[in-house]
Parts: sequence; structure tokens; C-alpha cells
Amino acid sequence: MTTRAASRKVRAPTTIVSDSAQMPLPQTPEIPAPPAPGAVMQTMLEALIKKVEMLHAYNTKLHEDSTQLKEDNKQLQATCSAISVTVAELKEKVTELEAKLQGQSQEQPSAASQPAASREQLHRDQTYAG
Repeated sequence: MTTRAASRKVRAPTTIVSDSAQMPLPQTPEIPAPPAPGAVMQTMLEALIKKVEMLHAYNTKLHEDSTQLKEDNKQLQATCSAISVTVAELKEKVTELEAKLQGQSQEQPSAASQPAASREQLHRDQTYAG
């Protein structure tokens, strides 16, 4: 050995302890076992059954609503028919009244052509009548 080599101190290898060695490793989540093929089919079948039941309930409700609408429509048609009859009757009455009024207006000009009686004459006639 040379003096240089002798003067050197031999160091022992050092071990480095890192923080990661002290920390526990993260646990990996457990992957569930795939469900049995029958279980998947059962779940899908249950979902389909629920949908069919829901559609059946909607169909029943639509049928009830349709029945109610038909009944309401019949009542409206009956009311409309009654109104039509009433309107026809009123038109008839208006026509009769217009004819009567026109007949009266044609009679008035002939009465107007006669000399008008004085108030005194009318008063005397009423006095004798009473």
C-alpha cells in the first residue's frame, strides 16, 4: 500500500433510508369477480319487466283518458245541438217580430194621412168613455 492509500480512510457503505420505504404502499382496489352470466340476464330481465309494467300503466291511463274524452265529447255535442236548436228558435222569433214590426210600420202611414185629432177632442173622448 502506498502512503496515499494508507492515509485514506476506508468508509463503510452507507444505507440510505428513503421516506418511501417507510410509507405503506397504496392498496389496489379489489376488482370484483365478474357476475355469473345468469345474474346479468336476471338483472336485465327484471329491468325489462319494470319497463313493461310501466308501459302497461301508461297504456291503462291513456285508455281511461280516452274514454273520459269520448264522454266529454258526447256531452259537448249534446250541448252544441241544444244551442243550435235554441238559436234556430230565436231566429224564427226574430223573423216573426220583424214581420210584425214591418206590418205595423206599413199601417202607420195610412193612419197618419187622416187628420189628427186635437188634444181637446181626445180629452173629451176619454172623459165620456170614463
